[in-house]
Amino acid sequence: GEGGVRVLFHCGKKETHYPSKGFKQLKRKLKVGFQVDENKEKEVDAAVYNVKNVQIAVFAGSREKFKKEEFVVMEKFIEDGGSVVVMMGEGGETKYNTNLNYLLEQYGIFVNTDSVVRTVYLKPYSHPKEVCIQQGVLNRELTRAANDLRARVDANRNVDLGASLGGTLADQQSGLSVLYPFGATVNVQKPAVALVSTGQEAYPLNRPIIAVYDGKTATDANGKALNKKGRLLVI
Repeated sequence: GEGGVRVLFHCGKKETHYPSKGFKQLKRKLKVGFQVDENKEKEVDAAVYNVKNVQIAVFAGSREKFKKEEFVVMEKFIEDGGSVVVMMGEGGETKYNTNLNYLLEQYGIFVNTDSVVRTVYLKPYSHPKEVCIQQGVLNRELTRAANDLRARVDANRNVDLGASLGGTLADQQSGLSVLYPFGATVNVQKPAVALVSTGQEAYPLNRPIIAVYDGKTATDANGKALNKKGRLLVI
């Protein structure tokens, strides 16, 4: 809520999604625990994007190029402990007419120009590019965190946890389902790690689609800890 963690959605680069466009439902969910705002300024400015002012910066479907000075601001923001979320869809940079891979590559991530297509039909997702992946989670912590969150939500709703935890245990064994519509694959190398892949249920097979760089736990190619603060999540 107010005075807590501030999430700022950039919408000055012709972004496809932000709280007042496409993310209204997400905004309602986020407002329970976060301060949610939009930044309509075109430039990524250090006066706005600094950890005293913003803790999480979101760039969802940016469709314009960034200047080198803006990337410097974003790198400094991550270096100082801020979290950046970058979302891009099928076709990657080419379709979106952006150059965000320049930033992402500094952290071991690159969004490809391909499309993810399902190999298995699953109701109610009728479009071949509306991909529901049930066996794609590569990091057990992601499933554990989702199950913890679900348990807390159930507790708040006064749901019988004895009954619901049976379901979460089964979910833990079968994995977390991820709906990934009209997306691209990503290349991932250290210091980043892949969180979710296409598995056997989507083509290209076994390719990462969600990746994260966590400065607190990241290591370089030699296994040496980087000991940096911030995070970068790419979807």
